[in-house]
Amino acid sequence: MAQIDAIRNGIIDKLLAISDKDYLMALMHLVDNSDLQNEKIKLTKEQKLMLEMSETDIQNGRLISQSDLDKSDLEWLKKNSLHTEPKLPTPLNLPSRGEACDPLSK
Repeated sequence: MAQIDAIRNGIIDKLLAISDKDYLMALMHLVDNSDLQNEKIKLTKEQKLMLEMSETDIQNGRLISQSDLDKSDLEWLKKNSLHTEPKLPTPLNLPSRGEACDPLSK
């Protein structure tokens, strides 16, 4: 919540510095026409099922702390990481300067 308050206060500070009437009217129009407060989010049946499963987990004490989850994620990432050391290209047998290059000769 503190982050939201900081954002809101930052916007208010910037608004107080604006003196252009047309700009302020455009902002007022934008805010007046945004219907964020009444907008309902529609969940899919899969999302509803996941929320129900989460509620059941909470009721049955199947919880994990954020720090334990972070450790588990880190272990999994180390074990299953797709990141490998970059492989350097193998050296080509290129002719030295002045030598003719015949690609069919090899």
